[in-house]
Amino acid sequence: MKTFKASRREFVLESILGVFAGAAVFLFLYGPYLLNPMYTDWLMNSGDLTQHFLGWEFFRSDAWRFPLGVTLIYGFPVGISIVYTDSIPLFAFIFKLIQPVLPADFQYFGLFGIVSFCLQGLFASLLVRRWTQNRAVILFVTVFFLLSPVMIFRMFVHTALAAHWVILAALYLFFTRKENNSLDIALWIILHVTAITLHAYLTLMVLIIFLGYLINNYLQYKDALFVLKLLISNTCMLLFTAWASGYFTVKSNAVGGGLGLYSMNLNALINPQGWSTRLYDLPTYGINSFWGQYEGFQYLGLGMIFLLFLAAVLSFLQGWEEKKNDRRSGTVFILLTCLILSLSPMVTLGQHILIEYPVPDIVYMFWSIFRASGRLFWPVYYLLFLWIFYRILNSRIDPKKAAAVIGIMLLVQLWDLSGIIAGKRDHYHHRVEYTNPLQSNFWREAAGSYKNILLLPPGHFVPPHLGYEAFAYYGAKNSMTLNAGYFARTDIAVEEYAQEQILGLQAGNMCGDSIYVFKDFSLMNNFNALIQDQKVISGMADGYFIMAYRQDTGNIINRGFHKVKAVEEIQLQEYLDLIEDHHIIFITVNEEAFGALKEESVKKMRDLGFAVDPREHEGHSYYGIGGKPVGEKSIEAVDEGILEKTICRGEPLGNYISSIDIHITSGESVSSLFIDGQQYSPNQRGVNVVLYDMQENRVTEIASFDAGTEARGTRIILK
Repeated sequence: MKTFKASRREFVLESILGVFAGAAVFLFLYGPYLLNPMYTDWLMNSGDLTQHFLGWEFFRSDAWRFPLGVTLIYGFPVGISIVYTDSIPLFAFIFKLIQPVLPADFQYFGLFGIVSFCLQGLFASLLVRRWTQNRAVILFVTVFFLLSPVMIFRMFVHTALAAHWVILAALYLFFTRKENNSLDIALWIILHVTAITLHAYLTLMVLIIFLGYLINNYLQYKDALFVLKLLISNTCMLLFTAWASGYFTVKSNAVGGGLGLYSMNLNALINPQGWSTRLYDLPTYGINSFWGQYEGFQYLGLGMIFLLFLAAVLSFLQGWEEKKNDRRSGTVFILLTCLILSLSPMVTLGQHILIEYPVPDIVYMFWSIFRASGRLFWPVYYLLFLWIFYRILNSRIDPKKAAAVIGIMLLVQLWDLSGIIAGKRDHYHHRVEYTNPLQSNFWREAAGSYKNILLLPPGHFVPPHLGYEAFAYYGAKNSMTLNAGYFARTDIAVEEYAQEQILGLQAGNMCGDSIYVFKDFSLMNNFNALIQDQKVISGMADGYFIMAYRQDTGNIINRGFHKVKAVEEIQLQEYLDLIEDHHIIFITVNEEAFGALKEESVKKMRDLGFAVDPREHEGHSYYGIGGKPVGEKSIEAVDEGILEKTICRGEPLGNYISSIDIHITSGESVSSLFIDGQQYSPNQRGVNVVLYDMQENRVTEIASFDAGTEARGTRIILK
């Protein structure tokens, strides 16, 4: 293999070229706004990215303790490590050190993004400069690495996992470090410590490359003592850093389900999975390509596919170059290990399982810790990149023609990925504003009176359900603890604590400094004794049921807090009989709501003016506004997508002019009803009902029914 040794000046210039290319590509894709450390709104309502940000918010607010990554105010009272909120511990540690001087709104995720791109560009340029001195070629190849679909796919989704420069850095050490000295030990230790404070999956990939390096080192020098010293020193530092970061704080099974489901498909390299403007998606195993094997996304891009074909042809025509003391053994180890791990014990091609083989329980247990095994192919992915460019740049093709071919294929790559690039630019090149859905004045008053927020049970508020984000943001900003959150691994003690709290409430026991929040209204039937207790405030705020000990807070139960008078179980058909002539009835649905709706219920809905038979539209979105004040014919809509309806004060509402502002959203997992700016919908699975009393000019009742089973629903009478 022909390699070039550069002078210090050339080394620096080519490093700078890679760094600047990384910064330029980042700004081209994501724009400048994300680099503002005080701009945090873009991090909310963003799935896993919100998880990362909220982990940092609680971590920065808590005192230092050991392990360093643990905060006790999130996942209260058990606590959680920021390792399990994927909050990029390395950056979190650095910025917590200067927490006293940071502004109230602060984020480092944009900074992490551009640093990752710069370092990706740096190590890509350092790797490719070994085969060419042509800076145009170095730039072209570096941009290929910067446009890596697998890296862009992760950036600001699973943000820490976008640090692919760690993999390139490991490959750089693998290919360039040949001396047996203390510098080798130090460099690998630094890389392992960096990787473990970024993400566990990146650490495993670096470790595999490191083991490949040890194999090569031993085969070349036969120095078992040095290899052992290198292995022990790195292992010890890696384990210590993991311990200090809080990896071992979760006192429950770290094994996750889904091994095989989140694997790589054998067609992954040429399967765009929505990323190509030219190629059709190929089938994957599962319901669809986004169900599980999205974790094995490895699309090369059309430009790289053409270059792969060219490199294969050149290898066939020109043969394989033999080289004494090459690094083939370690490379083969990396290739086979990553390939086997990424495919999982269930090897798939398209929609078919080719092989499914048993593994020992202890192997399966370790493998399941890294259940998203499709990610583990990334070292092979980048080795393939390197092999492609090595074959082309070391072929008999004229260097200028090779440069032209690589440049043209880079344009093809951009063309192929143009849809995704345009989507990124459209999403990130403008500012967004986040408004916390907790708009009731209750929360403003409660912040200074209570210390803890208890979401019960926690599983009702975290993905695939929604809700924890608003409370986590509110709690972090008001120095309150929160018992629940979206964690990569959840300590079983968190659920046990929640169950203890629910049992305590059923027995009539409450903590005076805690706010109890419920999303499942059926649980409220168990707390009627506390609801009637004058020392307890109970009611609705922003669609959630709230209970807390009464505090001397003045307006806390009078502004934006709808006090509950009574709770009872009732059937939908029985409830519809209770509708009186002076009621306006609002109906919205959440998820598939009407599978088992009885004929009696449908007939009673017709009597109230509702013409649509919901059973004929199972799985569709629906809302209805009916009752005698509206008229004989209700206001209804049904569709496959999410429905919205706004009626402003003074506009017609059936037979009369509306005296209230109304905004309805209905469909999928959303059931929302705002009346005069206040949320009233219970947003439960199934049929959600709100009654507005024209005589009292207020909402007097809300109710929810799981009409998919026609189980008894929950009726809430408001004071």
